[in-house]
Amino acid sequence: MLPDRRLQSSYTCSSNRRQMQWELVGWCAALLTMFGFVPQILKIYRTESVSDVSLIMLLQFSLGMFLWLLYGLYIQDRILVVSNTISFLTLMVATGMYMRYRKYGTSPL
Repeated sequence: MLPDRRLQSSYTCSSNRRQMQWELVGWCAALLTMFGFVPQILKIYRTESVSDVSLIMLLQFSLGMFLWLLYGLYIQDRILVVSNTISFLTLMVATGMYMRYRKYGTSPL
């Protein structure tokens, strides 16, 4: 028995629409996480203080974002590559600002 082409076409269209919906969810999640540290960066810039920021947290998140970036490159996932590149760069800015504004003589951790 030959498969009904209309049924295949309907399934393919539905599958493509579902794929596009999940890709939109991925981009929304990426936008939220890409700029998640921007408020902290702005606060550090305004107050010139990092007393309430953990260096370990910044380094841990940076390493995690870098590993996600490598994974995204490996599986060739555009959402992972773009979002984690931007996230990693914002974390590097935050880490640089931490180093600039930390008070010497106190534990950096």
